[in-house]
Amino acid sequence: DIHENQRFWVGRGFSRKDCSPPRAEALQHSTADGSLSFRTVREAALSLLRYDVVANSGSKRRQGRRGWSYHEYDGRQQPHAQAVQETASALVAHDEDSDYECSVEDGADGGRLSLDERCGFEVYIDENATCDHEGWSYFPDFNNNSMLSPNNHRGILDFVRRRKLRRVAIFRPDFFLPKDVFQPCDFCDSKVVDDLSSAILDALCLATLYVSRTSLTDAQVLPLKAALIDTLAIGTNRPDGDKEHASNLNINKVKIRLTAFPEVSVGKPQLVQLVQPGYDDSLQEGMSRRRQLISNNYLSYEERTVLARLVIKDVDRYRFQMHCDSCSCREGDRCEYTLMTCPNDNCTAIYSRKYRDEHDEVCGYRRVPCPSGCGAAVARMDLHKHVRDECPMREAACPLSVVGCTACVRAGDISRHLSEGADAHFVLVANRMMEYQQLFRRMDGRIKELEERNAMLENVLRETAAKLQSKDDAKSAAGDVKKLDKRIGALETKCKTEFRKIENERRK
Repeated sequence: DIHENQRFWVGRGFSRKDCSPPRAEALQHSTADGSLSFRTVREAALSLLRYDVVANSGSKRRQGRRGWSYHEYDGRQQPHAQAVQETASALVAHDEDSDYECSVEDGADGGRLSLDERCGFEVYIDENATCDHEGWSYFPDFNNNSMLSPNNHRGILDFVRRRKLRRVAIFRPDFFLPKDVFQPCDFCDSKVVDDLSSAILDALCLATLYVSRTSLTDAQVLPLKAALIDTLAIGTNRPDGDKEHASNLNINKVKIRLTAFPEVSVGKPQLVQLVQPGYDDSLQEGMSRRRQLISNNYLSYEERTVLARLVIKDVDRYRFQMHCDSCSCREGDRCEYTLMTCPNDNCTAIYSRKYRDEHDEVCGYRRVPCPSGCGAAVARMDLHKHVRDECPMREAACPLSVVGCTACVRAGDISRHLSEGADAHFVLVANRMMEYQQLFRRMDGRIKELEERNAMLENVLRETAAKLQSKDDAKSAAGDVKKLDKRIGALETKCKTEFRKIENERRK
């Protein structure tokens, strides 16, 4: 996807001149965030397929490609996945060395003239987008805050507009490997694929964190992504020397290069950053968020998986220790590397057929019989909770243990225990009620005693207040009042303590 940008000029209407975001003035087409801009659609087409943008060159440098080729389709609809795959297979089968496919002959400037104004890109109108019938969205300016609120028609304060252009690209494995290497069975060892795919994602995420810990732009990420694909060196990882152990050795070499990629491509973090307290912890927290961002916007799981499979086929092209060498098992009926989904309910794990039994032994969603013998089949992850809280065969205390029943029976037999021991339970409850009655009598006596003490203190206080009304005795009474206040305070504290004890006894 690229965006066509235009600015409104009084008296001339909308024009492409000087229309792009401030970070790339005088460029008419850009990526969504405006950090990468292009003067022509042809330059954009070249840039989206290659890491080395050569706008006016017709040379075909195969090593500069990312492994993608454009595919024509009706831009108003998404291409059908099967149709795209069939097109890719046809291109590979006929050894078609298609370039960016947006030009037909050399132009006066040494470049080549485009087929049409948009170079094969079509206006793409998202059904959920806020735009007019031509795909234009209108904004006051190209600032990031303004771009958050698009309008579907030009308002008085809207002076810029943009619309999305789209052209479908299909992945071309023949740009990386010969046909006899990548065409056999597509299935590879799922563990190796997942491991290598995660290493690819982590390498790019860490490199972008070295560039910026906060926000990211297309201009920062896309060159790093292209450099990362170059680091994989797909097509040049041929095993050397002893082919017996070459596959594992070469996979490890690729992983070592991926580990070193952030420092090689960006550079080591500054010493000031390394000595900051909590730097490693903050980096780990940032990695979690950055993985999601990179995976959603720049390096999808599908793309990482395809690259990992190509690496495996490259390094394992002789021994076939990590992928299948047959062209007749594409349906996956016999191939041990066939990807299969776990058959257990709610489990989304995907693995090679050879790991089916291994996964089944540890799958948390597999239903296993209760070890206590209740006959229930429970998911392995919920087995502990079932045995502890739900199994009718577990040991459980009598619900009337609070009144003195010490019996411990099976949870499924509690109803029968309550029924059979009803008389004994009645006696326990009656005895506990008699204990409560005796306790209540003692509490009532204590309450009356405290009320009498409180009344006595109130009388002493009134008498003291009457004495203090005499001005002549005010000075001599001051000391008595202080002593009396202390005494009253002590008594009040004692009363409060007694009331708390009574309240606690009542609750018990």
